[in-house]
Amino acid sequence: MNLGKLRKIVLLFLIGLFIYFSYVLLLANAIAQKNKTLRTTVTTLSRKMDKASAGTIVTSLLSDNILPTF
Repeated sequence: MNLGKLRKIVLLFLIGLFIYFSYVLLLANAIAQKNKTLRTTVTTLSRKMDKASAGTIVTSLLSDNILPTF
């Protein structure tokens, strides 16, 4: 194996690594954006649930079943 052929193989390997890591970086960025969107959605829905349940009395099924017998 001559030196020129070895250089081409190493260069192709390095280019392949660069492309692979670029792809992984793009995927990680997309996942981070999706997580940010989901976190915002969860926060918004939690606020809506808190606002909707403000001032209401929460009863459990157990208390509904026991209290009428007294």
